Amino acid sequence: MCRMGFTRRGESIPGLGSLAVVLLAPLVPAQNWRLVWSDEFDGPSIDRTKWQHQTGAGVWGNNELEYYTDRPENSFIRDGALVIRANRESYGGREYTSARLRTSKRGDWLYGRFEIRAKLPRGKGIWPAIWMLPTDWEYGGWPQSGEIDIIELLGDKPSKVYHSLHYGGKSPDNVASGGSYTITAGPDFAQAFHTFALEWEPEEIRWYVDGRHTLTKTSWYSAKAPFPAPFDRRFHLLLNVAVGGNWPGSPDATTVFPQTMEVDYVRVYEDAGVPAAGGQLPSDMNQDGALDIADAIGLVQWLFTGLPSPLPCGHLFLPSGGNMDLLDANGDRKIDLADAIWLLSYIFAGGAPPALGTGCVPIAGCPEVCSPPWGR
Repeated sequence: MCRMGFTRRGESIPGLGSLAVVLLAPLVPAQNWRLVWSDEFDGPSIDRTKWQHQTGAGVWGNNELEYYTDRPENSFIRDGALVIRANRESYGGREYTSARLRTSKRGDWLYGRFEIRAKLPRGKGIWPAIWMLPTDWEYGGWPQSGEIDIIELLGDKPSKVYHSLHYGGKSPDNVASGGSYTITAGPDFAQAFHTFALEWEPEEIRWYVDGRHTLTKTSWYSAKAPFPAPFDRRFHLLLNVAVGGNWPGSPDATTVFPQTMEVDYVRVYEDAGVPAAGGQLPSDMNQDGALDIADAIGLVQWLFTGLPSPLPCGHLFLPSGGNMDLLDANGDRKIDLADAIWLLSYIFAGGAPPALGTGCVPIAGCPEVCSPPWGR
């Protein structure tokens, strides 16, 4: 959650003794986005190190009518953009063809900002989507492991896009929640390029269209694990244009083919302001290779921006991929002011903990959670 900088100056922290008054600098915004992955589609062909085609028909649900192919007739690079083209043609026993691309095992992320500039197709029965699915399906099949729809559009309503989350238990005990955004002036989503973005954090997901904040979700659930599951595991991106299906209905006499979705770029950012714990010194908040008062101050600052506590069983990940439990300095399975106090006490006692590397001490009853051995 983006909590813009507020100052906690001259506040006492119980238990610090002579260090009871700590001057904290103004908090930085929770997001300092750093580009970590992108495709500008400026090469001669689709980059197969970043994108994988999914091919076939009848296996995607929704009673869609298309056959997804990896042929250049359905997906290609043109004028610096990825083009996904839906055609009316007989292929593989279907009357329509299209393409569906994903980044699975080529680009997978836990949290971050996902920004896509695209021009969408139109027409009755046309259903483009820019969305995300879990890479590892740790909580079970769809939708138990979740689905994040950055945008979907019904081709006969080209001024309106939909945002949604899918979660819960097995169908029919699943839930879809979200919202929509409608352009009321200017070119619609099929007439011009527009920028769609999603900002995903541990307890909040936000959607944007052309820089306008259009939706926030802070509540969801999993039938398999506590909040923020299932949106606490890595996901990958998908781009596709479906034809027909339960939601859009079938094309009719007004639908013109071919229809194309053009994607100018896909960019993925991570929050550079959040330290990566994995492979670093435990609680080295500023990643300078040392443990000092700046790290204790940084930990307190981070706590005031809404760091989840206590730690549940199962991993709690940092946006940058490390484990939050590495910040549990005193090993009590909570991340709180006591950890900052413990860290200060350790530092001013004349020593600093060794680098953790890949080792940790498992917590009884929580085999996937570990704490620094020096903090127990």
